[in-house]
Amino acid sequence: MTVNTPKGKTPRPKTSGSKSQDAPRLTRVGVKEFRDKATQLLAQATPFAVERHGKVIGFYTPLGTSPEQQDRVVQAATRLDDTMSRVADELGLSLDELEDLLVREAQ
Repeated sequence: MTVNTPKGKTPRPKTSGSKSQDAPRLTRVGVKEFRDKATQLLAQATPFAVERHGKVIGFYTPLGTSPEQQDRVVQAATRLDDTMSRVADELGLSLDELEDLLVREAQ
């Protein structure tokens, strides 16, 4: 599938319905806080985003402890990487440009 958009325009994903009021909010921590409290943050086993100057630079998603859970996460991450690369190619963007676009849209 090829997406044709006017120069300078970015397609917005279509969503159905409104955002759930019950959806958990992702915890965001600054780089300094992450450095100072990494042990405690990682021990909580909950996902969080790491920010530098108010911009997300990474995500932490804990893996389950069983080999099956870890395999599923690795497979999902591989599929996500493949999908991101394919979408970037279809939009004529570099992977970095697509990632920047997604981060901007999430804020």
